[in-house]
Amino acid sequence: MKNQRLALFVIVLVFVSLACNTLVSNSPNNVSNAPAVDFTTPAEPLNVTVQLNEADTISGMFSPNGSTMSLIAKDGTVFKLDVPPNALEVDTAITMTAVKSIEGAPLDNGAVSAVQLEPSGLFFNEFVTLTIIPAQEIPIEKQIIFAYEGTGQDYHLAIIDPKSREIKIKLLEFSGAGVGSGGDKEW
Repeated sequence: MKNQRLALFVIVLVFVSLACNTLVSNSPNNVSNAPAVDFTTPAEPLNVTVQLNEADTISGMFSPNGSTMSLIAKDGTVFKLDVPPNALEVDTAITMTAVKSIEGAPLDNGAVSAVQLEPSGLFFNEFVTLTIIPAQEIPIEKQIIFAYEGTGQDYHLAIIDPKSREIKIKLLEFSGAGVGSGGDKEW
């Protein structure tokens, strides 16, 4: 009797083990069925063509004590740059120029509210904040907030302040940044 119970227990254990193995191997989340993700090969950068509106520009001197500058573009878009104390080590001349157009960016209608910040490549010790209030409101679910390097190299999604209701882009280095409109296809 004791041997029959032990044999029955072993048979049940084998069936349960086989059933569990079958369930795991058919699971949609099984790692062995997932495609390999390559984290070592750099992605292909997306470069865009930026055309500036030279008539919409402002320059100012920023000190290590912190400074603020605002530009209202001809279309009514407001750009505000806030540089906190200790972000700069020396007095630095900064220029903001409104972007007229960006070609090659994955945006649904090509309209953008963006600004070129110079000197390009200027690095900060603290995050600076670029606030953008577009002339025409873009629904939050359609906003694509981006940045690029230099004159349009390495277009990418920008770091934002997730707690803000306004569009606030966090930057550690200068070039260009803005917001456009897009849907699932553009994302």
